[in-house]
Amino acid sequence: MPAFLSGALPLVWFPLIFTLAVPYRGATGLPEGVYLGRWLAVTGVLFGASALAFALRLRRVRRAARAG
Repeated sequence: MPAFLSGALPLVWFPLIFTLAVPYRGATGLPEGVYLGRWLAVTGVLFGASALAFALRLRRVRRAARAG
């Protein structure tokens, strides 16, 4: 799931992430250089949350195996 979402974000904001668009700072108030860093941060958070969910599920399965 995180790979899908991380891959879908550049499809929507491809020109902004890779600085291929004409800057429109007046509309967003942001310089064009912030989009790549934010996309990488969102990707990191998505994969981190996925890893945490996997670790919690693995812990629950191991506890159930010990108990039963």
